[in-house]
Amino acid sequence: MALAPTPSLAALAQQTRSFTVGLHATVADATPLFGPIREAEWTPDWLPHFLHPDNGAQHEGVLFTTTTPTGREQLWMLTDYDIAAGRVAYVNVASGVIANQITIRLVPDGDRQCRATITYRRSALVPAANDEVNQMDAQWAVHQRLHWETAINAALAKARPVVIAQADVELARALERCEVPPEGFPHASHLRVAWVHLSQSASLDQAIERMASTLRRFAVSVGKAEKYSDATTVFWMLQVAAARAVMPGADLDAVLRAYPRLLDKDFIRGDDSHAIAPGAPHPSSDAPGRPVSGRPA
Repeated sequence: MALAPTPSLAALAQQTRSFTVGLHATVADATPLFGPIREAEWTPDWLPHFLHPDNGAQHEGVLFTTTTPTGREQLWMLTDYDIAAGRVAYVNVASGVIANQITIRLVPDGDRQCRATITYRRSALVPAANDEVNQMDAQWAVHQRLHWETAINAALAKARPVVIAQADVELARALERCEVPPEGFPHASHLRVAWVHLSQSASLDQAIERMASTLRRFAVSVGKAEKYSDATTVFWMLQVAAARAVMPGADLDAVLRAYPRLLDKDFIRGDDSHAIAPGAPHPSSDAPGRPVSGRPA
């Protein structure tokens, strides 16, 4: 008597993807942000429930759970945590459906800069999870890279004290009151007021609006309303913002030494081959690239 064939089990999907982010910090300063406690500094909805130890920690062997936006519980173990070596690794299992292995490796990348390479190996534990696993494609990695790099650098910038000269703050306040400084208001002073607004605003767009409003009122107060140019204001705000992004933690004088072209008010009339690019090194002469934003300059 012939035996009925044994039904074949559906193959289970597995995907591995890596992406690399550039961070404005040393390996020693950036590595702790990938631990289960400090991740909350750049991921607001990160709410781990610690099982061992129950008061939470950042060391190998820590066990905790999280809940996904869809209500799926994930069990995590921190399997490697070495700040000096720039290594962090996790394994997690989501409700017996999907398992993830996550490794993070950080290496120095210049003065107070580093690169972090994050690798996900995602495995389906049941056939129904195959489609979800296969969604972890190259486009997924691009989105993850943008999110991680932006969010972590924002957290690093928030923790870093803003360096603003008191004289520059007083200059900005005087200009807001439409008071003409004794030395007038040359291009270098425009840069100093721009630096103050960028440092004291919640976003680039808010800083640009504050600078534009201040300059419009000032131009009207001295009878030269026609001299104000929105396009020129935006251009210079983007250039100063790009320099701040390239040199986090530096003061304006250090930025101007690194990018003396910023002091050339005719810079805007040339091509953009010397505009400051986000993520570029900060040399003693100007770096090539485009402005930090896609806004029209």
